[in-house]
Amino acid sequence: TAIVARKNIIFVGGTGSGKTTFMNSLTHYIQKNHIVAVLEDTRELNLPLPFVYYLKTRKGSDTVPSITYEDILKDCLRANPDRIMLTEIRTGESAYSLLQVLNSGHMGSMTSIHANGALEAVDRLEELITEYKSIPKRSLRGLISKAVDIIVYLQLDEDEKGNKIGRAIKEMIEINGLDNDTEEYK
Repeated sequence: TAIVARKNIIFVGGTGSGKTTFMNSLTHYIQKNHIVAVLEDTRELNLPLPFVYYLKTRKGSDTVPSITYEDILKDCLRANPDRIMLTEIRTGESAYSLLQVLNSGHMGSMTSIHANGALEAVDRLEELITEYKSIPKRSLRGLISKAVDIIVYLQLDEDEKGNKIGRAIKEMIEINGLDNDTEEYK
């Protein structure tokens, strides 16, 4: 329902928790006529849709300039996608750029971030952006609360011996703006 309703979703978890796999599986619910831009540093997503274009980062060298998430995010906007899928938020600049884009009409977009819980993901977003850009806390939280609709926390489960036994959704929250008095997320 969230995919069809074009909610912006962040998938959260540790390495191997299934963030990208889950994001990949949910793409089957995206409307077939939507144009989707996929931004990756390693090719991980393979969307079953007719109108998808993939943009990839690369490390630079002495003779070849680097291509960053920020570069491909700007490039993808020129193609006017309906949705954007960024495989992982790693830097303050990419976090800030993505939130700006999500607040400009790219509803139904998805991304992932490493954190140990849904609320910790919001804290991590705030920290990354604050490291990149000085923004008053209320303004930053307003930006996040307008851009992010749902946060899904996934976890890799193990048995008592340390064997991986599965992946599961452990937590899911919806953000509905900010409380005017406390400046906390609703």
